[in-house]
Amino acid sequence: FAKKKMTTEAAFNDLKMIQSIARTMTRPYDLPDRSYCNSLNRDARKKELFRITSDNHKLLDRLEKLRPTFNTETMKTDHERQRRYMINVSYAARKAGRYDNMLRKGGHSQSA
Repeated sequence: FAKKKMTTEAAFNDLKMIQSIARTMTRPYDLPDRSYCNSLNRDARKKELFRITSDNHKLLDRLEKLRPTFNTETMKTDHERQRRYMINVSYAARKAGRYDNMLRKGGHSQSA
């Protein structure tokens, strides 16, 4: 009997909580009249926002006018040079023949 009473009480409390939430969510609310100005520094904030927007536009214009700084040809030659260094320092891989096709293609001498 005690367990049934506790279950009924818990269900009743849950129902009261749900009704309270529903009442809170459905009650009418009044928004204050915003026809007057609350802020004393509204003009200063507006001016600062305009300055920030202007600076952002200037930055965007400069970014759009930028030319690329990397040259793909330079990158390719650097890659080939690094690959030749790798071939030269990897004695075991050269002995195993891993770089034979690169050595033939590039005209490198195999000093094993």
